[in-house]
Amino acid sequence: MITCNSLEGKFRCSTKVKEFEIVSDATIEKGGQGQGFRPHDILESAYASCLNIFVQMLCEKMKISSDNISVMVDLTRLESKTIFNYSIKFGDNFSEGQKEKILKAVEGCPVRKTLSKSIEFELKNDL
Repeated sequence: MITCNSLEGKFRCSTKVKEFEIVSDATIEKGGQGQGFRPHDILESAYASCLNIFVQMLCEKMKISSDNISVMVDLTRLESKTIFNYSIKFGDNFSEGQKEKILKAVEGCPVRKTLSKSIEFELKNDL
């Protein structure tokens, strides 16, 4: 479970997981101070980090170094849908065949699977 608490300053909050903390804020244009991740940045980060970790795990199975893997994610929010645009940059140690195999396999990324399902929101005051 995640808990997020308000911080001093307009539109700022802190989300803590174990000993780790993420500070979120609205942009200056939206009245915030711009001193943290926007909530949508965290969505992009969740997908990007899952993709990166997933690729690292695939590389381990394939016995390939994953030292130079870089994942970029950009969220496009339209009226009728949300698009997670992403790219994966590989190091020079990857063959075209290995890249193709990995790019096909990342469709099984757990965060992608979660976000691809129908989503519902339920208020539970007893959590």
